[in-house]
Amino acid sequence: MNSTQANVSVVIPVRDGAATIEASILSALHSSRVLEIIVVDDGSIDATVSVVEAVADSRVRVLQRPPSGIPQTLNVGFDHVQGDFIVRCDADDQLVDGALEIQARFLETHPDYVAVCGQHYVEHTETGVSVVQPGLNTSTDVDSELRAGVISTHFGSWLTRYSAIEAIGGARNWFVTSQDLDLQYRIAFQGKIRYLPFKFYNYNLHDSSISHSSMNSRRIFYKQHAQKFCLQRAATGSDDLELGRAPAYVDLGDDCSHMTAASRTAGLLEGAAWRKLKDAQPREATRLMLHSLRMQPLSWRRWRSLGVLGFRSAAIMLRNAAF
Repeated sequence: MNSTQANVSVVIPVRDGAATIEASILSALHSSRVLEIIVVDDGSIDATVSVVEAVADSRVRVLQRPPSGIPQTLNVGFDHVQGDFIVRCDADDQLVDGALEIQARFLETHPDYVAVCGQHYVEHTETGVSVVQPGLNTSTDVDSELRAGVISTHFGSWLTRYSAIEAIGGARNWFVTSQDLDLQYRIAFQGKIRYLPFKFYNYNLHDSSISHSSMNSRRIFYKQHAQKFCLQRAATGSDDLELGRAPAYVDLGDDCSHMTAASRTAGLLEGAAWRKLKDAQPREATRLMLHSLRMQPLSWRRWRSLGVLGFRSAAIMLRNAAF
């Protein structure tokens, strides 16, 4: 293996992803850094395997297994990688062009770091609306804040040394969702992690994805426990799962409805609008808030936010016009 070039293994877990898997694969194949793309099929009943096998590139291979969930599917991929570095890409997301070159070069020149991450887009698949998730504006280490239970970005934006994944034993099967958060927290205990202010990953929102087909209460439960386990490790060196005390699932009862992709995109747009207003960009803030309202036109909350933001935007523009 040429350690200065093709040293990245891309792991893509998938179930019934025939409609999107090709775009995910092609986004990774753009990089000369990619040694291999390992697609692990988790019991698909659609044409996923045929679509993958039709990609004309020897770096792509597919491993098939009975349905067993994302953690076990991820671990099958991790167990078969040959590269020095690993990136996990979901079957409906894409890697941003040039990302792996920046990240691999950083890890090669900083051997004391176990991972490097950065910003990510969130895109609503149906409409193509894209929002850049808020992130840090400078290059900085984030391992300390991760060990304190603070997540900065999506795991798809990470490039991680294989040795760090191997050291923690991969993903943990207990997690029905949020196994990616648990991976970030646990890797942070293996060494330094650098955040770079570049866009590395495109995360697609659609209602058929796992994150939006699960109940909100279930997502909240596993997200909270990923953080709880992290804080336990920081305090004592181990957590309940490691000690064989796996918690039983408890319906938190906060919201058992399904969060739609449109509602989440609307929320992201609203958040981006308020950030633009804070940066004294009232016209852009208003544009984003109107976009949020179009995503959820029957939401009273969106209308109320539009009114408040519109009033504050007008005040800023009048103040600017006076000078």
